[in-house]
Amino acid sequence: MESIELSGARSLKVKRVLAKSIILEDCIRRGCRGPQRSGWSLPLAEMMEMSKLIRELKQVLYGNSESESVAEACAQLTSEFFRENTLRLLIICLPKLNLEVRKDISQVVAKLQRQQVQSRLIECDYLEKNLDLLDILLQG
Repeated sequence: MESIELSGARSLKVKRVLAKSIILEDCIRRGCRGPQRSGWSLPLAEMMEMSKLIRELKQVLYGNSESESVAEACAQLTSEFFRENTLRLLIICLPKLNLEVRKDISQVVAKLQRQQVQSRLIECDYLEKNLDLLDILLQG
C-alpha cells in the first residue's frame, strides 16, 4: 500500500482507514461464506464491524463537519478499493447486509465512481474488465 503525505491527524486517519480496508475485505470474505438462501444475513458482530469500516471510508471520501475530504486521500483510497477487488466482494455480499450498511455502501461507491485518479475514472476501467458484476447486480 502506497502512502501519501498529509498533515497531522488527517494523515493518521487516512492511513488507518486504508489499513482497515484490508480488514474490511477479510470481514466480507468471512461473512459471505455462509449459505446462499434468502433471508440469511451476516452475524451481528460482522455487520457492526463492516458498518463501522464503511462509515470510515465514507468519512475519508466526503469529509465531516470539522474538515473536508482530501483529494490525495480520496485518490489513494479509490486506487486501493479497486485494486483489492473490494467492489466485487461488496456486490456479492450486498443481499446479506442490512439496509443502513447498504445505504452507506451506495454512497461510497457513488463517490468512488466520480473519483479521478491521474485524470482517469478507474471505476469505468474496472467495470469494463468485470462485466459479470453488472449481471450479478441485475439478478438482485
